[in-house]
Amino acid sequence: MKKNRFITLWLLVCLICTSCGVPKDSAVVLCLAKTKDRASMENSGRKDMESAKNLDLYSSCQWNTQEELIEDNVLWEEIFDFSHLDMHIPSTDKASAVQLLAVQAESALADPVLHYQTTESYDIQTGIRRTTLDTQGYDLSVYYEIPIFEESTPGYQEINKFFDALCEGFFSPKNKNLQAVWEYITAPEVSGTPYYYEWSVRMNDHTDKLVSVSISYNWYMGGVADYGSDSYTFDVNTGKLLCISELSNKTEEELKGMIISAMTEIDQSTGAIEMDRVRQYSLDDFEFYVQDGQIWINFDKYEISDGAAGGFQIMLLPAVKTDRKPV
Repeated sequence: MKKNRFITLWLLVCLICTSCGVPKDSAVVLCLAKTKDRASMENSGRKDMESAKNLDLYSSCQWNTQEELIEDNVLWEEIFDFSHLDMHIPSTDKASAVQLLAVQAESALADPVLHYQTTESYDIQTGIRRTTLDTQGYDLSVYYEIPIFEESTPGYQEINKFFDALCEGFFSPKNKNLQAVWEYITAPEVSGTPYYYEWSVRMNDHTDKLVSVSISYNWYMGGVADYGSDSYTFDVNTGKLLCISELSNKTEEELKGMIISAMTEIDQSTGAIEMDRVRQYSLDDFEFYVQDGQIWINFDKYEISDGAAGGFQIMLLPAVKTDRKPV
């Protein structure tokens, strides 16, 4: 078994070397094995060490004869002395370099063409269905959650159809964000994984008149993480998606004025808000949700400020009108 494992890894390393322009008969640069049988590894061949200079991974590294990193019960062993290549990097960064090569090795076996294959799971206690993308061997997590309402009335049937369509659209070639995720994870220079693009449901309010749901996302493709949400509020009798003006006795002008006033107050204390952008919004442009009978306006990270400021939320007064008729 050890011999077969090593042969597999040797072929994998050869594949990586070939993709980097290194001949297959050049030096083995890394061996991943659950064994410390260094003799068998070293006997696999120590050839033409100078050819390792062609590997971008080692273009700025200085290696010792033996470097081990035990993580997730996997022993990583670097079996060659690269110190003569006159490369320089702090020894504390060597583990990152080894991990990078491991990710490249895994990606070499992954399918680079996105097939949009998914699996579903359903939590009967929360009524949430999660659809998970088959990431085809890449170090990536992608899923999309939607609520499934058990009520069988026409209004709830329409609401369920709405969320089904959202999920179907997410896992389709029309979703440019998902295509961008796939381009990130399949890029030759990918590092810093695992990557993730995950959408999770939050039930904000559920009464005999309305239901309000937010689907929040977390995104990481290396660098700075991102987050945000989309929110939807429905009339449960008709299944119609509601707007803010249908939930309040205030006029559209009054509601927008309240939003601008609240955001101006935040800007005066933080200096972080791009108020010109806020003023350009129509009332229907603002993302909102209902929680405990109150209307909340939500601004995602990067929406009206730089990323360091994060997102913003404000509550509108008065609360949702109680005499609202079905629409």
